Amino acid sequence: MSAYPYVIGACVLASILAAGCLSDNQAAEVSSRHVSVAIVEEISNYSIVMSSTPGLGLTAVVNGSAPDASIAYYRWTTDYGEFLGWSAPDYRVRELGSNVGGNVTKVYWTYLSRADDAVRPDVHVSLEVIDAGSGRSLGRAERTIVWMPGSVAHIT
Repeated sequence: MSAYPYVIGACVLASILAAGCLSDNQAAEVSSRHVSVAIVEEISNYSIVMSSTPGLGLTAVVNGSAPDASIAYYRWTTDYGEFLGWSAPDYRVRELGSNVGGNVTKVYWTYLSRADDAVRPDVHVSLEVIDAGSGRSLGRAERTIVWMPGSVAHIT
């Protein structure tokens, strides 16, 4: 079965929806942006006792017809732990919190060491890429972090 009728239908629907809200130029620009978003990890296992990294390095990867990086807005969220920034030239660790927005394409996820956290919850890390000009969501990705013995976080 051909996917052609579905593609035509999707284009017609997008055109109808966009026509009432945007100019013809804006509608063409928005409807032409089809992206896939992924979160790629540097390492798959992390523990706060590791000295080689301040956290689990996570990078946004956007493929497709994405907007210029200067107008993309990246929104990172986690329901447990927090994000850190760590980059050149000084490689100073910066606490960013559990909800980070801006042109931040790379974060480090970490967690607090608390003895009372004998059972930690699964962690959900999400990334949404937004067209800063229109506020339209271009794509979203989510990863889950589970726990291994010894308080080792493992991203799946």
